[in-house]
Amino acid sequence: LLDDWNSGVRSSAIIALVRLRDVVEPETIEKITALLDDRNSGVRSLAVEALVRLRDVVEPETIEKITALLGDWNSDVRRSAVEALGELKAVIKPETIEKIAVLLNDKERDIQDSALSILSRCYESGILNKFQYEGWINS
Repeated sequence: LLDDWNSGVRSSAIIALVRLRDVVEPETIEKITALLDDRNSGVRSLAVEALVRLRDVVEPETIEKITALLGDWNSDVRRSAVEALGELKAVIKPETIEKIAVLLNDKERDIQDSALSILSRCYESGILNKFQYEGWINS
């Protein structure tokens, strides 16, 4: 169903798999990862959310693909990507944090708020130093 031509079917399949997370096979995770490139923005957004919920450990390549979605044309996809990366803050690279900081200037206010919240959590947990954090917040 993840390969179905209908985006609604693909979306429903993703939702069902998240509910069945304990029986999801690695091959299925690979198929969901491939959906990060789906032509439908709703499917891309659901794939991001599912990957974070389905994996105890998200692969570095998957984090890079999610990071690339911070620049997606669709605001829902950008929102899903930034929130997913916020949940993964302990394993994201400094350059990913810089890309999140760019979203402080996003045209959508809630994406700006999500980016600010993630940067604040990164600062509080010691991932960001005071100068980086204040530099982004004051710019």
